[in-house]
Amino acid sequence: MSELRCGRGFAPGLLLMASALSWPGSGIEAQSQTDTTLEAVREELDSLVPLMRTLGERAKTAEYRERMKRLAEEQRPVDTFAVGPFRVVALPDQRDLAEETIRGAWDDLRPLVDGSEDLLESWTFFIHYYWSREGMFLSGDSLLRQVAMSRRYPRSYLLRAAIQTVGNTLMKGLPPEIEAWSGGQPRISPSRLPWVARELIATPSTAVRRCFRGDLDWCVEALGLNGTDGGWEKWYTAEERRDYIQGRTRPSGDRTTAIWDGCVRARMDDACEVFLRDKEPLIPLSPEARASFLGQALRTGGAGAFLRLRAADGEPLLDRLVAAAGVPQDSLLAAWRSAVLAARPSARAGLIRSPLSALFWLVLLGALAVRSTRWRLG
Repeated sequence: MSELRCGRGFAPGLLLMASALSWPGSGIEAQSQTDTTLEAVREELDSLVPLMRTLGERAKTAEYRERMKRLAEEQRPVDTFAVGPFRVVALPDQRDLAEETIRGAWDDLRPLVDGSEDLLESWTFFIHYYWSREGMFLSGDSLLRQVAMSRRYPRSYLLRAAIQTVGNTLMKGLPPEIEAWSGGQPRISPSRLPWVARELIATPSTAVRRCFRGDLDWCVEALGLNGTDGGWEKWYTAEERRDYIQGRTRPSGDRTTAIWDGCVRARMDDACEVFLRDKEPLIPLSPEARASFLGQALRTGGAGAFLRLRAADGEPLLDRLVAAAGVPQDSLLAAWRSAVLAARPSARAGLIRSPLSALFWLVLLGALAVRSTRWRLG
């Protein structure tokens, strides 16, 4: 430890010495002597840089070892068990909840990697049920912590959070091009399809509207599976492009402000085209919708689909997804569109869901009316 303390104070001492030696003298000889001394001090300091770095690294290493030793002594007992390809760590009294949560998430996502589980990195999930993590210290390159926060949260909430967390591991195993296209979006569970259905119904894009009506070629465009060349003009009408620009913050700067005003306020289509010229087209359907199509391809392909997706290296994006699914392109697109539309929320509400229920209410109201005072007195 004395060596470390010496090392930490060594450089400041040298700097003080350099300052003392550089105190101004008189005349040309004093100036020359000062310059020579300063140069010698600079060379000495430069030669000490490696030593200072070594001492600093030793100090950090010693402090780290001391901290790890202290944490190991304070570590509380934990249970470690396997769920699918993953390790799960939890306190003994929380094991049942941890196992139920991670197993439910894995069961939901396992069909996406059926037969290719060994391609996933063996992540470790750490689940604890309190805000405080006192006495819980884990480390590792593949540690992904899942905190179950509070007993007030229902188990369904924990399951949804765990599904997204486990989904992250699947996304990390995807080819970079697929991950970039899907936005690394881990929400690939079928339970997310109602949200995708809302997008397919309400997104202001001519490509999405045509997909909704059943044109599968336009579903390819809405999902951005053909790239983004010419996307602004292909995917959006002039008015939709203007609405998109209007939703962005009005830029500052004489030229860009004038172009924005010309597009939004003067409603000049040419100005809108100029404004969007250097901007990457916005794929109409969101990363979550694209992730749902990826999930559809993997579920359709069954065992080995994840492996086939990774093996189709260098192929166009859509061809890789079709190879994973093992079915023709149109069949995959039609299956995804049908699954999305089947998941759309019902527009009906209350008890009036059928002619039978309507008849029930009419009979009930009529009976009440017959029993009223006005009818009896009549």
